[in-house]
Amino acid sequence: MLRWSRTAVPGAAPASARSAELRLARAGDDHRRVVALEREIRRLAVATRPTPPAPTSATTRLAFVRHGGDLHAVTAVANRFRLHRVSPLDDHVDALRLAVEADRPAAVAHAAGALEALLPPTGDGPITITGSPPGLPWAALPSYRGRAISLDGAVPPNPRPPRGGAWIAGPALVHATREVAALHRLHGGVIRTGRSATVDGALRAMDGTDVVHVAAHGRSRGLFSALQLADGELHEHDLGRLRRPPRIVVLSACDSGLAAAFLRHGAEAVIACALAVPDDRTPALMATVHAGLRTGLDAAGALARAQVAHDDRAFTCFGSG
Repeated sequence: MLRWSRTAVPGAAPASARSAELRLARAGDDHRRVVALEREIRRLAVATRPTPPAPTSATTRLAFVRHGGDLHAVTAVANRFRLHRVSPLDDHVDALRLAVEADRPAAVAHAAGALEALLPPTGDGPITITGSPPGLPWAALPSYRGRAISLDGAVPPNPRPPRGGAWIAGPALVHATREVAALHRLHGGVIRTGRSATVDGALRAMDGTDVVHVAAHGRSRGLFSALQLADGELHEHDLGRLRRPPRIVVLSACDSGLAAAFLRHGAEAVIACALAVPDDRTPALMATVHAGLRTGLDAAGALARAQVAHDDRAFTCFGSG
């Protein structure tokens, strides 16, 4: 099994210990205390840096680099490397992202066609992508539809079905409790909803399990990106309390900014979304994702199959697939 190495970091525990104080300060609208605690957490929280596994030679690779103000793409297909200039790409990425969020099929097709015309060919098999332009919904591009796509990782050669699961629903999300309850009925494990879905309760449920699914509102804000739970926000520094991180994390939420945080703290793969998504469509998509994982598909493959089945373009797999 592929794992990323995790090194104990001085200061991680003190940073996580401040979490309860920060939540109380936020709840009490104590702005001065919030600012002071956030400053202290920034000083204490030194993120762990994973050593990602190298992609196999059979995996197609696509890497984006900026040089001299221009964006370039390097492709490795069947061990043949090529350099391509792909500027200007950013405007097309924004147009595609906005079209997907607005759910306008004609606009999606137009923006995807314009963007694909700038990208180099990469075949049709599994692919790992590094340095992806932020917010690019890869599943919206015709030549990437249905492919196992891993951002900033590698496709594992021997994925295995997950054992155990933690199903967590945050507040104020209409379909969250129904979503996690259905997954819990199908796959067992631990469920946290309502008042039990606290930060401490969620971390206890996550610790040592194979797959974690969180349906909650997210907030992307750098080091203080968060998932909204019953008693406040779960931040990256809270993850330092996990003794054994989950192998696969599914963030069924709008952009929380925590995908990279889970990877830094030892997760192999994170399925997440960097776009606004309608939560009424998400439960069926997630049921198919988890069904794929239980049959032995890697996270990227399970997501790709579910996206084709449910016409989703918003979610992405980060990490080792």
